[in-house]
Amino acid sequence: NLFNKTPGLWVALNSRKNMAMNADSLSTTHPIMKDAVNTDSADDMVNSITYGKGSSFIKQLLHIISKESLSRGCQIYFEEHAWKNTTLDDFIGALEQGCKETHPESDLDVKQF
Repeated sequence: NLFNKTPGLWVALNSRKNMAMNADSLSTTHPIMKDAVNTDSADDMVNSITYGKGSSFIKQLLHIISKESLSRGCQIYFEEHAWKNTTLDDFIGALEQGCKETHPESDLDVKQF
């Protein structure tokens, strides 16, 4: 389990969040998810905002759906979409399936989050 094997993970993620917040205050800010019309525009999206805000989002998600659900959802996602292009809906769908498998009693709608 990545969370147990990586001491200081949350500290490292928090430092990325601080860098992202600084970059996010500039005129070059952008959402963590947006369409890439070509390869060059995709390269422009890989920066401290994407990684810092994205990792903060994943951390929040982990606390909402649980480590087990996030881990299972990611496992499902990577198994189903290996070597393929995907969408955010593909990732959300895998997370929802992971939640249903690990916590069948829950009625959490990941899309709402």
